[in-house]
Amino acid sequence: MTPGFKILFAVDIVHDYFSNGVCAHFRLVPSYDTAALMTNCGALYKTVGNKLIVLIKADENNKPVKPPASNDRFVFFMELLKPVFMNITAPDSGQQLGMERFYFSNLGQNKFSFSAGEEILYLSEALRLYDAAHTYEKGAVVLYNDTTFECVVNTAMNESPATATAKWVERKKHPAATVKFSSYDKDRVYAADEIVYEDDIIYKCLQDNTVNRRPAVSAAFWQPYTNNQFATNSDLLKIMPKQFSYSLPAAAMQVEIKALALNTVNNKFEMVVFTDVQHFEEPVKEVKIDLSNVKDAKYKLLVGSKEEWIYISNMAAYNGYSGVIEIFNHLPHGNSFSFYKANGSLKDEKTAGKNGWLNYTIRFSSRLAFLKYIVPQKGVELIDTYPPTGVFTANANPPSSFTSNQRLPLQERSNDFKLKLKKKITADQTFPAPNPDINAPGMMTKDDTDYYCNVYLNY
Repeated sequence: MTPGFKILFAVDIVHDYFSNGVCAHFRLVPSYDTAALMTNCGALYKTVGNKLIVLIKADENNKPVKPPASNDRFVFFMELLKPVFMNITAPDSGQQLGMERFYFSNLGQNKFSFSAGEEILYLSEALRLYDAAHTYEKGAVVLYNDTTFECVVNTAMNESPATATAKWVERKKHPAATVKFSSYDKDRVYAADEIVYEDDIIYKCLQDNTVNRRPAVSAAFWQPYTNNQFATNSDLLKIMPKQFSYSLPAAAMQVEIKALALNTVNNKFEMVVFTDVQHFEEPVKEVKIDLSNVKDAKYKLLVGSKEEWIYISNMAAYNGYSGVIEIFNHLPHGNSFSFYKANGSLKDEKTAGKNGWLNYTIRFSSRLAFLKYIVPQKGVELIDTYPPTGVFTANANPPSSFTSNQRLPLQERSNDFKLKLKKKITADQTFPAPNPDINAPGMMTKDDTDYYCNVYLNY
């Protein structure tokens, strides 16, 4: 094998809102330690659109000339370039990012396998299974019968997606699949285990010589995948500087503080790297915490009885970065999320004529919102699919607004809705209903806990 630079790993950032799935709303910045690490091991990084690529110099055996140490980490901070990202992203990024930030790593082992050689390595935490004994708040995302659901109204116990259908919305579609897979072609002959998508749902072919069998209506020939993984509130933590003030849940005269670091033997946060007990003459509601002597990293912070996740970094905190991508090197060779194959070589190589390398994915899902068309001149008779299916409800007769009867995921590409004008202009009087302009002032409004996307029509 020819020596040269090879891909150590790559990260794709995708978003369901965009027609092509590509989310280029972030600039990725290496931490100071990572910049020094890349210099020491002869590595380079570059970003191409939505993709972060880290390259390293390899020898003729496809192994790094200067391999990073097992305790090394590659850390990149996510600088948000376009605040509109918070409007279009689920569950409620605008509210959450005011207090917390995204954290993604390869420790969660969140892998979704379609078949041999076809898998997605997510850096987000795996979605949890629905628990009937748990009450869920709006924005929670769970797996139920291997399908992803988002909670849109606070639930009580035993209000499952199967029974409380008004409180849960199915999120089985995967619009960002366009980045990785091809759309279904009715004229193509498919072999078993091939992957396609149709109507934003991923399918695996079950039989060889499959042709002209639409996946959506051919269960004997295609298996749907509705277990959709994407970033949720479980991927949020607080980014803090080395020294910070901490508000206590209740006033206290004695406060015990601990910071637990990652134990790379079992990937649990159980190594005590900081401890302090502060005493006061009178009850206080705030304490000062000084973690100047611990390295920049993620920690489990224990303050009295309260527990939360933090990431310590002056660089990230003072620059207001919106997230952290942390890739660890201590995983065993051969692990899907490790840099190396079982024999210690890099994963950047050609197999069966196909180029491959270690590729991680961060996927964001679109916000759910009611779609509202506002027509102050009352020149629109109907907005719906055609033939009509009752997607929208008019507010009066004649109507000055039409509101969708269900929460719809925001998307860049055109919806299938049409509007029918009262004044006849064409033979059928129908025109495509425009999508919301995410950059328009007043496009997004909130009523209690629900969001509305407003589209003004001049008819």
